[in-house]
Amino acid sequence: MLERPIRAGDIVTVESTTGTVKKIHLRATTITNWDRQEFVVPNRTLITNTLLNWTLSAPLNRIVIPVGIAYGSDTEHAREILLAVAKDHNNVLDDPAPIATFEQFADSSVTMVLRAYLPDLDARLSTISEPHDEGQTQGSKVANNIGRSPGQYRRHGSRNNISESTAGSSTHQPSRRGPDE
Repeated sequence: MLERPIRAGDIVTVESTTGTVKKIHLRATTITNWDRQEFVVPNRTLITNTLLNWTLSAPLNRIVIPVGIAYGSDTEHAREILLAVAKDHNNVLDDPAPIATFEQFADSSVTMVLRAYLPDLDARLSTISEPHDEGQTQGSKVANNIGRSPGQYRRHGSRNNISESTAGSSTHQPSRRGPDE
């Protein structure tokens, strides 16, 4: 622990536990996770295993929000909406600027990803949820503007063979991944 990879107050991920370093003792370190559970981690583990320190040199961090866009939707307009939602959010930094990109063709949607930077980890979860909610509201407007609901387009076969489905309409809920996947 001579090189000081962590300090009290740092937010770290050790193995599958993410939390705040509360106390560093001679033999073990106490990390409190988001559920307020205290993990006592042997210092040997911190030295020999991989450690992710979210706040070692700066509290700046990036969020990654996957969003499903209905096949047939205007993806450029959807990208503009995602960027507008990010730019309007108080916690999202202007520099580095948020970006929205195409990610993949999914079974019932095109997956786009919004990436944005936050000044710290304090409001990370709410910042991820709020653009999802606003994007869903705006996203339904995109689908309605072109006269298709998210369930009306389905991918059949390869990603280049997209055809209209008559299988009624259903709404697509974007999947949530772990932090910054």
